[in-house]
Amino acid sequence: MHNDDKIGLDDAYSLKTPEDNIALYRDWAKTYDSEFAQARGYQYPQRIAEIYKYHAKSHDSPVLDVGSGTGLVASALQENNNVDSPVVIDGVDISPEMLAVSREKDLYRQLFEVDLT
Repeated sequence: MHNDDKIGLDDAYSLKTPEDNIALYRDWAKTYDSEFAQARGYQYPQRIAEIYKYHAKSHDSPVLDVGSGTGLVASALQENNNVDSPVVIDGVDISPEMLAVSREKDLYRQLFEVDLT
């Protein structure tokens, strides 16, 4: 980690194994939304939601959020939904701590701890 003990992109880009991922996101889970997404103006979740909104039809559900993390994509999908009912989303992530954060947001039908490697 950096000198200020905050986890950053260099830490994420240096990951080599599934165990490295689990360790990093265990430590990052509680502050990921504020210290990374908000602080850096992370746009990926909103862009995914815009693409989904443009292309999705009412029958394009459920959605599988791979690498669901803290639920940022699911939140953006629900906020930018263009059909009358909520988007049904299932999530998978390697980090139980990230899944715990997303579970608190109540955005997913189901969440699964999965190592996709």
